Amino acid sequence: MVKRGNNLVNNRKSRWAMDNYKCSQCGSTSDLQVHHKDCIPRNVSNNHSVSNLITLCRSCHRQLHSKKLERNRYIKTLRSDGLSYRQIARMMGLKDETVWEICQKQWGEF
Repeated sequence: MVKRGNNLVNNRKSRWAMDNYKCSQCGSTSDLQVHHKDCIPRNVSNNHSVSNLITLCRSCHRQLHSKKLERNRYIKTLRSDGLSYRQIARMMGLKDETVWEICQKQWGEF
């Protein structure tokens, strides 16, 4: 398992510098955090790579996760109603693979 420590700390600082110490969503310069763009398991070495990080302020980070949660719950409801990955993807403007990956990561195949 990859240690969260130095790799994330160093890459977080690098990402902040690359983003000019501003939230990439609202431009705020306070309460900065990094968000992992892709959910890569922690045991994969590129989980904390600079290219997988984005600078967000605390408020935008919370909003982002809240929207993902809502999206994922909606996808689960649609899957439970019998819609295919393709049907859900078309409805939501997503790739078929994206919907499938969300279902796999959140709930396993269902």
